Amino acid sequence: MKIALFNGGLGNQVFQYIFARYIEESTGEICFLDDSYFYLTEEKRKQEEKGGIVTVHNGYEIEKVFPNAKASLLSKQFTADVWNYMMENKRLGISIEQQLLDAGLNISVIRETGEVSFNGNIFDAPPNEFSPQISNLPRDLDLYYSGYWINKGWFAANSEILRHELKFPSITDKINMEYQEAIVKTNSVAVHIRRGDFVTIGWALSEEYYANAVNVMKNNFNDAIFYIFSDDLNWCKENAETLGLNLGKDKAIYVDGNYDRENNYIDMQLMSTCKHMIISNSSFSYLAALLNENKDKLVINPTNREV
Repeated sequence: MKIALFNGGLGNQVFQYIFARYIEESTGEICFLDDSYFYLTEEKRKQEEKGGIVTVHNGYEIEKVFPNAKASLLSKQFTADVWNYMMENKRLGISIEQQLLDAGLNISVIRETGEVSFNGNIFDAPPNEFSPQISNLPRDLDLYYSGYWINKGWFAANSEILRHELKFPSITDKINMEYQEAIVKTNSVAVHIRRGDFVTIGWALSEEYYANAVNVMKNNFNDAIFYIFSDDLNWCKENAETLGLNLGKDKAIYVDGNYDRENNYIDMQLMSTCKHMIISNSSFSYLAALLNENKDKLVINPTNREV
């Protein structure tokens, strides 16, 4: 049995899905996605909505955003009463992998990042690297893969399959259709500025990074039109000068209206259609760059991950 951790926002979910599909294609076995995280965060979201402030992600999104994707969810392998019992145990701090081990499954954990609550065999994989050797372990091993697997290699190995499965639905609303039409017609540069919780934990990129990146794009493309995507567009507008984005309304276009529970994936979709990209250090941004099929794209990336 093969199981992979499945959690976080859309970017993390998709990279974990990509990894699970790699395991499936390379071993010929189903790799189930442990979706227990979404059951517990949905409860938290409902509680937070009553208080008016929602801090958790948008829940399970893959098949809403990518109708061709076919995730094999672990929850579907159990009856409702058994799964509810497992969720009660997880609320008490007993991980799914530990519960399976306690139930008699001879399972080991392949850990890419972070701590795991598990008292069985744990094997470490190099973080954020393409390490295909982990699929060469004996086929009779039951494995739980704990990580985020944010690396182009997992995608590139099955890119033709994944480009079909990770195909966005057509945009149908008037405003975003207009954005999309303008992006396609111009020498468009996506600028993704992640704020939100990244500010709190100290991961937000500096204004200098964006200003330097904008200058690189301007030097390479004198007809560049910059499309700004962010979870805090007001901050971006207030700091346009230090971000290098004080270019005039015809050269710097703030893409508004999608940052909510229903539509935030459309920002990723529009970013992926731009000719070039200035991305942030988020999985959402990196995924948009991987899904961008422009062969001549210039991508300015703050990490060492290949696009």
